[in-house]
Amino acid sequence: MKKFLAALFLATLFFTSCGEAKIEPKLQDLPQNYTLASAKADGCVVYEDLDITSGQESWDAFLASAQAEKSCAVRLYFYDTLNPDLYTEEHYLELLKEYPKIHVWDLSYHKGIYRLTKLVNGVPVTEEYPYLLKSEDEALLPSISGYSKRIVYFLSDTPEITWLEAIAPSAPDAETTAYRYERVYCDLIGK
Repeated sequence: MKKFLAALFLATLFFTSCGEAKIEPKLQDLPQNYTLASAKADGCVVYEDLDITSGQESWDAFLASAQAEKSCAVRLYFYDTLNPDLYTEEHYLELLKEYPKIHVWDLSYHKGIYRLTKLVNGVPVTEEYPYLLKSEDEALLPSISGYSKRIVYFLSDTPEITWLEAIAPSAPDAETTAYRYERVYCDLIGK
């Protein structure tokens, strides 16, 4: 029965016969305790501490459909923990109460527009972007960062920018405004 439900979830995850792709259940209908194991079993694209750990096939299917300009959707599950090496013991114990942090987002593509839906105070909020960009960069200090290369896909209003350009802080006196972007995929290679 579990395999059947996972297959049903995956079928509704990617395509609809006409119109915009929908993901069931809706974000607001997911259980409060939607676990990492459940997200993996359901075929979500899962990130643990910003590195993809499950659902690469789901991501690849989403990309192929979007590139073919077919309506599609995928669910993203972010599971962030706290690295004790980055904090004093006291500060770590204080911050630990807030972890793990879990975020579940739905990403869809329909008629040239990418829509990212998140829950904000239990209410779905959708942002639209015209571009899904891919960016690759080498780690400056692999021994510290723990990876040698990073592949990032991010939503943007601006074409032809890299991830590093998107996240670079603007100078306080700069006349340009900061880029609007949202990272939706990250693969840390050599981790």
